[in-house]
Order: sequence, then C-alpha cells, then structure tokens
Amino acid sequence: MADSNLLQNITGTILLAGAGKMGGAMLTGWLSGGLDPRRVAVIDPYLSPEITALAARGVMLNPDVTTAGQVETMVVAVKPQMFREAGAKLKSFVSEKTSVVSIMAGTTIAALQEVCGGAVVRAMPNTPA
Repeated sequence: MADSNLLQNITGTILLAGAGKMGGAMLTGWLSGGLDPRRVAVIDPYLSPEITALAARGVMLNPDVTTAGQVETMVVAVKPQMFREAGAKLKSFVSEKTSVVSIMAGTTIAALQEVCGGAVVRAMPNTPA
C-alpha cells in the first residue's frame, strides 16, 4: 500500500492536463489521500462542475505558466486524439526538472518527449485503479 504521506511531501505543482473521467478520478484520489489542493493545477477547456468546485479548496483552474509555479509533475490525461493540439499548449509548463506522466493509450514516449519535453513515463491505470 502506498504511503499517503508521500502526497503531503509534494513541494512543486502537480499539473493535471485533462480532468475528464480518469483525470478527475485521479485528482479526487490525490486530494482524498492528503495532497494539498494548493499544489494542484488543472488544465482542461471543459471543466465539469465537480472540478470547478475544487477551486474553493485551492486547486488552480486553467492557470497561465506564471500562476502555476514550478511544475514538478505533469500528468497527461487527455484523449490521445487531442494530444498533439493540447500538448503544444502544455510544453510551456515543462522544464528539465518536470516529470511528465502520461496515461494515454497508444502515445509513445518519443511522441511525448517531442511534444511536451521533460522526463517522460507512461502508465496505464484502469477504471478500478
């Protein structure tokens, strides 16, 4: 079992790109696990009312690069067919210190590095996860 204290040790920003069903479920889990909502930024052009309500807890919604702060980790949870368009907008949030975690099916590490940069990892969670 993962140590929930690890979430509380986050000092940089976690940027969630895509807060649909999977991204939204992950965000809910992170916050339930103790992640400070002020350490989270969400980028999504179509925010649900549930995600929008998290702004009251401190989650940043659609921030610009300066507002987001140093992005420690970016989780890419957009639909794969939207990645090229979305990825170009996300690149400005990524530095050489940013870990980029993709949960997109069928998008290679090489494609992620080309579009976003950063240190890329792919993970394939399933709905129960």
